[in-house]
Amino acid sequence: MNNTAAFACLDSILQSRDISLIDSITVLGYASPDGPASANERVAAARAQSVKAYITASYPISPERIKTRSMGENIEGLRILVAADAHMPQQAAVLKMIDNGVRGDMLEARLKAIDNGFVFRYVITKMSKHLRSASVCTVWMRTEPAVQQEAAQELTTQPDVPGQQADSTAVADVAIADCVAVIPETPSPDTLAVAISDDTAISAPDSLPLENAKLRIKYPLLGIKTNALYDLAMMPNLELEYYFADRWSVNGEYQVAWWRFPSSDSFYQIQMGGPELRWWLTPGGKYTGHNFGVYASVGVYDLKKGDTGYQSDGFWSAGVSWNYVMPVKRNFFLEFGIGAGYVHTRYDEYFRNYRLGHHYDYIRTRQTSYLGVTKLKAGLVWRIGKKTKAE
Repeated sequence: MNNTAAFACLDSILQSRDISLIDSITVLGYASPDGPASANERVAAARAQSVKAYITASYPISPERIKTRSMGENIEGLRILVAADAHMPQQAAVLKMIDNGVRGDMLEARLKAIDNGFVFRYVITKMSKHLRSASVCTVWMRTEPAVQQEAAQELTTQPDVPGQQADSTAVADVAIADCVAVIPETPSPDTLAVAISDDTAISAPDSLPLENAKLRIKYPLLGIKTNALYDLAMMPNLELEYYFADRWSVNGEYQVAWWRFPSSDSFYQIQMGGPELRWWLTPGGKYTGHNFGVYASVGVYDLKKGDTGYQSDGFWSAGVSWNYVMPVKRNFFLEFGIGAGYVHTRYDEYFRNYRLGHHYDYIRTRQTSYLGVTKLKAGLVWRIGKKTKAE
């Protein structure tokens, strides 16, 4: 409902009754649960004051007869939306927190801690706009025969979240409750956004309008990584991971150590790399926690210590992997993993001929295979870039 229609509805309610019979009006202000709790208290109070200002500017009602109160964050409304949304991630955990009395900044912090902030972003994107109902206005009328038979009428926020039930302790015999939702945080009579419906009870709608809304959340595009264990082994390395679909990513790695030690006539030369396809256990494009992968790699090496060396023009490996990723700070993560599979290599064995100086003589060609642990990982991940998905 637009502002004009909403105000017309509110005006029709007040104009249809004798203003002189209004005993008092109570305005309760609410705010959505995002942001500091102290700031939300002030926002809720300001919204309630805005409704009061509109009423006093439009009707001959003394400001002293209109009481305002900040109700802070609309937690009851949040619970209704969470319980009604079949697509709500970690729904049971969020409901448990609310039911256990977690409120204010602690609630926001715990929401942010779930699934690397995905649950909090979901609430902000899909629910906060439905929780910014400015106030519940309860108009208390003095008893008069013409109105004694009228039932208490409660009008709740539409299409957002319903307002809260008015206090049942009546100043007069008849209470007419009108729920008014004010969206702007600094509203004025010209821009006041009011939404009014004709519901008579607070309940979760059968299907929330937000169910059909597209949730658009930014996800990482690329991860730049290094394996600290390879670094300790004097093997510089670089990995790139592309997050191409929910629960899916592809990782590419490259390692090279091309060292020669003339004093001991030793070689430590390895060059290898390959792709790895990963499937993540946690949905929602967060790419944290456990993932499982299949990988393949190829490489070459020349290794010599002492008189005998081993040189291969090519080896290959394939297997499976398990990895665990945990957030550190914002775009930085720690990754731990292990891989197991099959390695096959064909190599030439050689030795140094000291009679000819720096000359190496071929001995024979051999091949060998290995089945077992093939790689270990403990590294740092830096995620860059953003892409937006509609959920």
